[in-house]
Amino acid sequence: MKTLLKLLSITALIVLWSCGYKNTEKDKHPDLPIFPEHTNNKINIKPFPFITTDLYYNTDYIFANTDNGELRILDRNFKTINQLAIQVDLKSITNQGDIYNIETKGDNIKTLKSVYKLSSENNFKPEKLEIKTVFARSFHKIRDSLTTHLKEKSKTYIDSMYTLEIEKDKQKTLAKLTEIIEHVDAMVHLEHIEVDILKYKNKDVALYSNLLFFDELEDIKKKKYLPTVQRITHMQKSPISFDKVVLDNSYSGNHLVGGFTPIGYNYIALKVDNQTTKFKIKNADNGDGIHILNTSKDTIILNDNTYQLFYATVKK
Repeated sequence: MKTLLKLLSITALIVLWSCGYKNTEKDKHPDLPIFPEHTNNKINIKPFPFITTDLYYNTDYIFANTDNGELRILDRNFKTINQLAIQVDLKSITNQGDIYNIETKGDNIKTLKSVYKLSSENNFKPEKLEIKTVFARSFHKIRDSLTTHLKEKSKTYIDSMYTLEIEKDKQKTLAKLTEIIEHVDAMVHLEHIEVDILKYKNKDVALYSNLLFFDELEDIKKKKYLPTVQRITHMQKSPISFDKVVLDNSYSGNHLVGGFTPIGYNYIALKVDNQTTKFKIKNADNGDGIHILNTSKDTIILNDNTYQLFYATVKK
């Protein structure tokens, strides 16, 4: 019986470990303050005056959506150079820094009202774009048209023509879209599934189509799409960690499939100019908990796992 219990215990541990479970310990440095508190009173660590929900960057700028509905544009030293009362899909900002803002009608995200371009060349002032609309006919319009033109025919005949007419209309619209895309210099992919940007030599145009997301156009669109900004994670560097601890394991899933995420502290030593401070910060899955984004002589820019930004500076 003891042998059986021992085997069951070992089996249970193996199952837990295979699901990501880690052995827990007590806080190894209980006296160390939790970030943003820290040990060196010659260093200031303060949050930015706004809360970011996501961050992307290119060679010149940092782009941040904030929790109060603003788009912040920062230089690479994280100084705000512009703030706009809009929020955009940051993934759609081009490497050149072109931003596109979509306005829709009412609550229907698919009903386009207008599209604006904002660029560094124009100090990020909104420029309203021409909209090129290329829509296939709706199913009910095709049905109504057939019913009107084939009113002497039977319902069975009209039904048989209905499917053929839908496919014919689809192919006609896709051919028109293909011709348009083939003759543009480049394109920008936007979050709205029915809108992309056509870039010609001297202007940008918004292409609006209910077939734009169809698989038949994917290959040709990908050849035209411009590269876009990168998420801030590509800039992140790990701080100096002198210790870590697992305090708990968080389980997610159901009784059939699930896993554990170890939760604990990362113990950090941060050097700013000639001063060093220490703190601990909550982390998950043995991660850093906080990251270094930019370092100058007397200032370090940090962000935590919620994209909150912090300044670390030496007091003057």
